[in-house]
Amino acid sequence: ESGKLSMEKGTVHVCYRIVRTVIDRYTPIIMSLEERLEDLEDEMYGDPSDKLLAELGNYNSRLKKLRRIFGYQATVIGNLRNSGNDFITDGNLHEFNDLHEQMERLSSLTALLQELAIDLMEGYISLSSHRLNKIMKVLTITAVIFLPLSLLAGIYGMNFEHMPELKSGDGYYVVLGSMAAITVGLLALFRYLKWL
Repeated sequence: ESGKLSMEKGTVHVCYRIVRTVIDRYTPIIMSLEERLEDLEDEMYGDPSDKLLAELGNYNSRLKKLRRIFGYQATVIGNLRNSGNDFITDGNLHEFNDLHEQMERLSSLTALLQELAIDLMEGYISLSSHRLNKIMKVLTITAVIFLPLSLLAGIYGMNFEHMPELKSGDGYYVVLGSMAAITVGLLALFRYLKWL
């Protein structure tokens, strides 16, 4: 209808035009996807979210399908080009060589972008794991510091009648001093171990 198709050139030309249209349709999409993956990589280090991981997973799945389809198309065009039939002539062989090269390019580009998407997903998971480890370390250090303090508070909060320290005039200050010494000692130990 647009006049771009010369039907008088036969079915081989129609085949060429259809495949050329597919290539022209998908090439800019694949190229723009490369830019989007680069943007996602920047977001991953700046402000990571589960939405980002879902988008990467979606791209990985779609790129895997596209890679398979483009690979099949390249094989079919290569077989058609090399079939030795009367349809492919010296006049249109260059067109099918071009189609084959372009389809192989799309196949390799999608493979490359899929690998990039997989790498980004693994990187996101590693970053999330690293952040979780840091949070767990802080929580562990806090628990280790407060555990002996809670033990001391629990012992002296039992209110037994025969606790020798209860009769001491300085018992309260001794226990508080012990708690402070334990806290400072543990903090010094963690700093020495480079956990803080």
